[in-house]
Amino acid sequence: MIAGELLTPDFPYLAPEDSVDKARQLFSDNFVSHLAVVGSQQIEGILPLDIIPQDIDFEGTIADLKADFIRAQVLNDQHGLDIFEVVSKLELTAVPVSDKENKYLGTIATKDLLYMLSSLYAFRHLGGIIVLSMGLRDYNLSEISRIIESNNAKIVLMYMDSDESTGTIWVTLKLDTLDISRIIATFERFKYTVDFQQPSVYTRDETQERYALLMKMLDL
Repeated sequence: MIAGELLTPDFPYLAPEDSVDKARQLFSDNFVSHLAVVGSQQIEGILPLDIIPQDIDFEGTIADLKADFIRAQVLNDQHGLDIFEVVSKLELTAVPVSDKENKYLGTIATKDLLYMLSSLYAFRHLGGIIVLSMGLRDYNLSEISRIIESNNAKIVLMYMDSDESTGTIWVTLKLDTLDISRIIATFERFKYTVDFQQPSVYTRDETQERYALLMKMLDL
């Protein structure tokens, strides 16, 4: 799942000589807050909707706003998770894609990226979630994996977060099973701190019902 495979078909973009009025119309028609600005097939930046004042001269051009462009884009061979990091940090509703020569190839709408990510097995699979907290020096992926696999389970998704000021890291694990009570007990026996677990109070049937309801909502 790389950027070149995730382009949103026929997604609009702006040229530097386009009017601000045209930008307003494209923002409105496409329900986005960011549009790529492309001149001579080269990406010049991203125009955000919120920099356009209400009282601006609509006959002015996009080039007049160049100083406020967001300088961001992704390469056509970047992975979907890298793209997600870019759009998350900059809170983008769309991000342009280029080749290594900065030639504009198209745009990825964030809503389409999220849909693609949600279709991955790790996100679709119904499973328990465990969050462990520890010092960076205590992090041992092989031991964590061994504990989980010794309880006949597997990791389908894992990510880490950290607090640099304290040196604490949080390891979030999604497993291929909802029956995580024995796994929790094993972690605690090995002196791991379990900050979060799900399911916790809910029974398996209740969790499955909630998951089915969520999937139904996403299909609407």
